[in-house]
Amino acid sequence: MQPVVDLQGTSFGYRRSVILDDVSFTVDRGESVAVVGPSGSGKSTLAAIVATLLRPQSGTVRIDGTDVLTLRSSRLAAFRRATIGVIFQQAELVPTMTAVENVALPAMLDGLDRAAAERRARELLDEVQLGETDTPAGDLSGGEAQRVGIARALVGSPALVVADEPTASLDGRTKSVVADLLYSRLEAHGAGLLIVSHDPEVASRADRVLRLEDRRLTAQLAEVH
Repeated sequence: MQPVVDLQGTSFGYRRSVILDDVSFTVDRGESVAVVGPSGSGKSTLAAIVATLLRPQSGTVRIDGTDVLTLRSSRLAAFRRATIGVIFQQAELVPTMTAVENVALPAMLDGLDRAAAERRARELLDEVQLGETDTPAGDLSGGEAQRVGIARALVGSPALVVADEPTASLDGRTKSVVADLLYSRLEAHGAGLLIVSHDPEVASRADRVLRLEDRRLTAQLAEVH
């Protein structure tokens, strides 16, 4: 079975500053991989490349078997919506839209009619145990907003979810609840997960943990089961 993420020889930088140098790794479908490392080591840059939001200067990036560097912008955007779910540190919801509307929006952009998209959104919000489905996103707590973010990432039944520090802005108890939901929902849906985290407790739940330091993936920690 082909990996859902396959990066080979990937490098990225700004002007004379090299952020990633010859990075290679894979993520299998249904596997969770965490990337840890010091602040400023390039973890979020790596996540953005895997999410097809940044283009590396060199190397290959294959997502679910597709060489995404060969896709033009319009095709890339459509591919991203169909294949990749993204969870951001601050959830990045539309504050004036309800939780249901935020989750349904990507499905509607992909052509699903509003009623069907909102039914799917409510199913996913029920999975992440959010009762305030018709509350404007701007009125949700941080933990509630991240639950919406998880549901939104799954609405298109993606092969891959990329989560960039999804618990960084949450307190201890809320962080644990959101991490539980993230890992359990991704496993239930069979999607691959790449999670960037500075939190050892959150990262250790992944099937594999990779360390990014000095511009490279320099170490793989023991597998966690």
